[in-house]
Amino acid sequence: MSTESIVVRGARVHNLKNIDFSIPHNTLTVVTGVSGSGKSSLAFDTIYAEGQRRYVESLSAYARQFLERIEKPEADVIDGIAPAVAIRQKNSTRNPRSTVATATEIYDYLRLLFARVGRTFCLKCGLEVKKDSVDEVATDLAEFLGAVLGFYLLFHIPLLPAALVTGITVFLILASELYGFRRLEQVIMGFVFGISACYAIEIFLAKPDWAQVVHYVAVPHLTSGSVYIAVGMLGATVMPHVVYLHSALVQARLKEDNFTCPTGQYLKKLRHAHYELIDVLAAMNGAWLVNSAMIIMAAAVFAHAGRPVVTIEQAHETLKPLLGNLSATAFAVALLFSGLSSSTVGTMAGQVILEGFLDVKISIFLRRFLTMLPAIAVIAAGLDPLKILVLSQVVLSFALPFALVPLILLTRRGDLMGDLVNNSRTNWLAYLTVAVILGLNGLLLYQTFGGKF
Repeated sequence: MSTESIVVRGARVHNLKNIDFSIPHNTLTVVTGVSGSGKSSLAFDTIYAEGQRRYVESLSAYARQFLERIEKPEADVIDGIAPAVAIRQKNSTRNPRSTVATATEIYDYLRLLFARVGRTFCLKCGLEVKKDSVDEVATDLAEFLGAVLGFYLLFHIPLLPAALVTGITVFLILASELYGFRRLEQVIMGFVFGISACYAIEIFLAKPDWAQVVHYVAVPHLTSGSVYIAVGMLGATVMPHVVYLHSALVQARLKEDNFTCPTGQYLKKLRHAHYELIDVLAAMNGAWLVNSAMIIMAAAVFAHAGRPVVTIEQAHETLKPLLGNLSATAFAVALLFSGLSSSTVGTMAGQVILEGFLDVKISIFLRRFLTMLPAIAVIAAGLDPLKILVLSQVVLSFALPFALVPLILLTRRGDLMGDLVNNSRTNWLAYLTVAVILGLNGLLLYQTFGGKF
């Protein structure tokens, strides 16, 4: 096929008598002549007809059976032609806004092409516009609503103003990074220690049966009534985006190591892996202990006293007569600190993913403002914050394998990880962990669609 021009040899359609000609590609070519000289025969009945015939021949046999058969134009050679569009001289529409694209319906295909393949950029900041995935929205809801409920219970602020106060507080926490990453890290650690202290007070006041606690930690039980909460707590403890945050957090500790020799670079990798291990172990086990304390306290207080709790306000108010005002205050403070810290960490994790994986530069304050909007909309709509909070955490559990599976596939590759590649024991433990997560998610889906166990 000619790439420079359309070549026709020996055209014999209607008035054409063995005409040879070539039409260059990517140019505007006008065919002129007196009436009856064969202009239409050349343009429509030869060039366009052959382009349409080749297009129809490229379709499947099933599609061709619904189309009228197109005969091959009389010519010795027709080369360099692609599927063609013909526009007659007659104006088929009176719309003054009609164009070649709308008249030939190419516009519909172009619109679909740009919508599916094209990339949208903001006219003001120049950044690419991306839609949030389901897990990103769920993450923002789970992080933000906890702090809103904490302000609501602790200071008796209505939910919508509490959401605005939460947003301002998170902005102030993020602004502490302007004084150095260590300062922001210290703020987050302060929240974590505050949460731990609050639940230590709750456990001390609740006085649980530790023999029962040890038994059910060693021999866990899962029933149809607890699988939804179990999956939600899994998503709340191991949020997908935070998996990628831990390695970024420890990088700030290694900036002072500017080794250039191979040995120094290798030692830097080992130090990074060491810090990463400490960070992950501390974060995951800390989250497990806090969530375990929540369950132990709820079982020892609400279940033991026969007080079913269905709302966050009811839980707060029930603690007062059972354990006193200190317990109710500690509960609200823990909820507030947890929401503020997770909201801050979630914003940082999103920033790491945007800048490190997608190479998208955006202000962390602007991103936090935009991701606050779904939570504020939920509150303004009057939906139950506790139900939305638990639902968002369940969604995070379903999103978790999409973060862990690629991570396992990458870290098991020796050509990529070098000396830091996973050993077989680490790989099998990772496979087991993902299998448990998938099993819990599958069990919840089974129950949702009518299954019983």
